[in-house]
Amino acid sequence: MLPANEGEFGTNGLDRSFWGGTKTRTEPPAATWGPGFYPSWGRHQYDTFMGDSTDGTGLTDPFSIVSDAGASGSPQALRISAIPIPAPLATSLLIMQNDQYIVASASSSFQIPSDGGSLTVNVSNVNSAQRGWKIGIGYRGAAITFIGTLTSGGATPSGNGSGGSNPWTISNIHIYSGTAGTTITPGSNDEGGFRSYNFPQYYAGTLDANVNQQYGFFVARMRLPQGLPGLSPAFWMLETGGVGTNAGQLLRSEWDIEEQFANVYGYDLNAGNILWNSDSSGPWYSYGCGISCGNASGTTAPGSTGVYPWSSTGNYNSGYHDYGVLVEPGGPPRPTNYTTGGGNFVENNSPWKGTTFFLDGNPIRGHIGQPDLTQGSPDKEIMAMFQIASPGTFLDVSSRAASDPWPQSMYVQWIRAYKPTSNSC
Repeated sequence: MLPANEGEFGTNGLDRSFWGGTKTRTEPPAATWGPGFYPSWGRHQYDTFMGDSTDGTGLTDPFSIVSDAGASGSPQALRISAIPIPAPLATSLLIMQNDQYIVASASSSFQIPSDGGSLTVNVSNVNSAQRGWKIGIGYRGAAITFIGTLTSGGATPSGNGSGGSNPWTISNIHIYSGTAGTTITPGSNDEGGFRSYNFPQYYAGTLDANVNQQYGFFVARMRLPQGLPGLSPAFWMLETGGVGTNAGQLLRSEWDIEEQFANVYGYDLNAGNILWNSDSSGPWYSYGCGISCGNASGTTAPGSTGVYPWSSTGNYNSGYHDYGVLVEPGGPPRPTNYTTGGGNFVENNSPWKGTTFFLDGNPIRGHIGQPDLTQGSPDKEIMAMFQIASPGTFLDVSSRAASDPWPQSMYVQWIRAYKPTSNSC
């Protein structure tokens, strides 16, 4: 169990001081994370995690303990909701995630249009920003002059930086400082050029706790939303906080116990491991093979589920299921040469060696007896996260999430961490 049954939301409710409090890491490099509900690398993954009373937005808290009328018996559970951010907060600098980087410079001087207007301008690198991005002049720490949406020119969404053209048109411009009609001269008062900004369009939340336990069974009972574009509720863990380190040091293992990729790719759920910074030709090496693959020998391990049974019927949103991972010593050796890149999986067909993913107590075919990726570290960060994709990103490549019915919710009855035992069970 988590300390003092902190994971029993169906009976004990939500202890905000535990799940949203300051986080500490025991493994080097040690780190401390401030209070609030957010994932390991900050408040802003995909869109954002906001709504707690400390963030200053005034948004509705996305966490609540409810009787889940959508499931048989209306059990009590923690509901994590995903909600569009209302105007005018949607363009407020209060929720601007960052100024990401300079993307292009104008080829000649231009004037700031009126508030709400558009700007047409030739730029030096037509593919340096994607249509749909927020583009403007200024940077955080100094006055933002204006920000609008790139509606023509620029790279094709999900086109890997291609398909762009001049001129760029930046529409629906909002002036934050300065005056319409002011001349912007490249290299003079353009703050280095056009910058890309990220304003979240939705907010949701994540639970985040550290459990210093190298081996055991980590499991949660959840009811997920229907598969819709942009939605990605997930239950997962990271080794030592998920911060990649240099070659020769501890690699960060990501256990994706349940990860929903909406319905964009023709399937809904995923389980598997990603070993961060393990591949010289790419950022990771992955274990597991989606939801419907066979194991390495093309057979089905005794007692395993053939596929996630709702990949076509969608019944994961009609009731609760138990999503778990068993982490034990052993399993096949972790490859020492990662040059083949991601998308690989290794298993030994035994649910009692290495890493095995479970659904409702049954090992999942293709996810049985993979390598032990703990690397001697007991420090695991456990998260139940509801993330919503920004338009044009890999979870919403066609920018369809805006037409989803809102709000959407995931429900969690409990999260448990079982220690290894010598007793039979």
